[in-house]
Amino acid sequence: MKASSSNLLPLLLLVLETTIAQSQWTYSVVNSTTDPSHSYYTAALKYDGTQDRWANQTNKVSQHLNFTYFFMPPSHLIVWITDPDNPNRWEVPHAYPFPHSDYSKKFGPYDNALVKVTVTQSPFSFKITRKATNEVIFDSSVGELIYSDYYLQFSTSLATPNVYGFGERNYKLNLGPDGTYSILTKDS
Repeated sequence: MKASSSNLLPLLLLVLETTIAQSQWTYSVVNSTTDPSHSYYTAALKYDGTQDRWANQTNKVSQHLNFTYFFMPPSHLIVWITDPDNPNRWEVPHAYPFPHSDYSKKFGPYDNALVKVTVTQSPFSFKITRKATNEVIFDSSVGELIYSDYYLQFSTSLATPNVYGFGERNYKLNLGPDGTYSILTKDS
């Protein structure tokens, strides 16, 4: 009996689900804090993956991460993922010519924000949902988080190709339906 393509689809989906479930690049939340005024959230993450290097022997995977998010006005969400074991890691300067926010301003309570951030503890991921429509506008659970000395990767599915303020950009981007996009890179 010849197998039809419709019979192969459930098998293909099972293989895909099994591959995703056995990811070798995972982190989990070990500790999290919400300040009393509900203006920021921070979590300590530990690496649960099976690989300690990415692509070559000199590129170590970060074993600990800090995940922080906060709101300035209700419409401005800031997400930081940093490596506490590498305090000298390069970050985008908060000075000209890079657009930046004044983080010394008072944070806004996230109960008043226009979006809701949901954090999954293990494996770690976060989702940003627009409160007014319940539309998911960012979901990192669709791919792996890889954070190493020379490489950073996270994935999302976007509700629209028009994105404002992704990375260090503060103008309209038309990303298109698929692709790989850099946030910011530094040539060493």
